[in-house]
Amino acid sequence: MSLPALPMVGDADVRSVITVADALDVVARTYAEFGAAQLSLSSPAITRLGTGGGAHGFGFKGALLDRYGVAGVRVTPTHTGGRNSWCLVLESESGRPLVAVEETWLHRLRAAASAA
Repeated sequence: MSLPALPMVGDADVRSVITVADALDVVARTYAEFGAAQLSLSSPAITRLGTGGGAHGFGFKGALLDRYGVAGVRVTPTHTGGRNSWCLVLESESGRPLVAVEETWLHRLRAAASAA
């Protein structure tokens, strides 16, 4: 059985469609949904893989947004050669991967919008 290729969205594509106003709106709605228990965050907040002094390592954290029928897992390299973070978006009912989104820039935008 052959699986379809997972769509991958790079930073350049993300930058072309997400504005600062979009980020501020999404952050405000997300905090409201979290406060109303409409989304769940991973517990523990972050899981680490390969932190025992090896050449490679990663951090994982996620969220489940049942209202939208999706979950997301952020994968961040923790080793010195790792440069880009990715978010794997999954269909919450089936667990089927929908898309991988490069989110190095998106993470920075989200952090700035949260601070604002």
